[in-house]
Amino acid sequence: YQRRVHGGGGGGDGGNVYLKVNSALRDLGHIKPRVRAQDGGNGRRKDRDGHRGKHTIVEVPVGTTVIDPRSSLLVHDLDTVASDDADDGEGASFSEPILLLRGGRGGKGNRAFRSSTQRAPRICTAGEAGESKLYDLELKLLADVGLVGYPNAGKSTFLSLVSRARPVVGNYPFTTLYPNIGRVSLLDGGGTFSVADLPGVIDGAHLNKGLGFEFLRHIERTKALAYVIDIGMAYVTFSRMVEGVPPLQVFEILREELDLYQPGLSSRAALILLTKCDTATEEVRADIQAQLASASGLPVHCVSAFDASTLLPPLAALRDRIAAVEQERKRGFDDSMADEHEHDWLP
Repeated sequence: YQRRVHGGGGGGDGGNVYLKVNSALRDLGHIKPRVRAQDGGNGRRKDRDGHRGKHTIVEVPVGTTVIDPRSSLLVHDLDTVASDDADDGEGASFSEPILLLRGGRGGKGNRAFRSSTQRAPRICTAGEAGESKLYDLELKLLADVGLVGYPNAGKSTFLSLVSRARPVVGNYPFTTLYPNIGRVSLLDGGGTFSVADLPGVIDGAHLNKGLGFEFLRHIERTKALAYVIDIGMAYVTFSRMVEGVPPLQVFEILREELDLYQPGLSSRAALILLTKCDTATEEVRADIQAQLASASGLPVHCVSAFDASTLLPPLAALRDRIAAVEQERKRGFDDSMADEHEHDWLP
């Protein structure tokens, strides 16, 4: 009788919490503020162990970062889905799950303390608590090109003209509250690349004014930048429209905000897009282009929503800059691998 009552099995281990990248996801809105895995089951009579708790797998989009809010340290950077990872047959790819929180270990039941002298022990141990931590999940979009400009500069219009993306377009500031990504395909095998329409930057964005960090953090992963500037010499601050500001001054403000947020961010491959060029005379366009090119050292392109031919040159230039960046990264990777093998070799 004692063996039947006190012959309890051990408790089951608690489930783990995993992160898995799903390339079909575009935001983090589906994730609950509190995520937990299932508890392990209690030990049962007749030496039966409790069941193991089910794991919880949280799917996140490509570009998600996991940050410890207490130390501000980066824990995981989920910026890729490997080519050999799983595919669901509908175009979505999944990475291997990454362990985020480990479940607790089940306690020992009576059976674990049975011995030749203790045939019916009344001893057991409690299970261990699983890991419990607070993490911040941030999404930094992955795009080849980031459109950088003040609100109402024409970024969304440009993206809607060169891709199938359909961002909100309106004659008022802050029409773009969330980044939009479009895929640009050049004709005759000219290649494809992605362009991100980012929320407009304003003075003090590096201090999180306006949409601040919501805008700036997405630029970190882009390969090239396109400064979008209204040729009409106007830009929008957080509270009002400022008229009569030279495009060169607007460009300098944009570049300064990028560097104040992250030093060196403005040094990436870039070009300047002067929008709404149909509103200026040819003489004014040429004068502003010359000023910007001389001061910035960057190519300057005039574009108009009413002239499709003005869109092709900047797109080809962006494609070339992306290719140059990728080539440079590949060269750096090959050099680092060669150095590593050289150091590993011993006579």
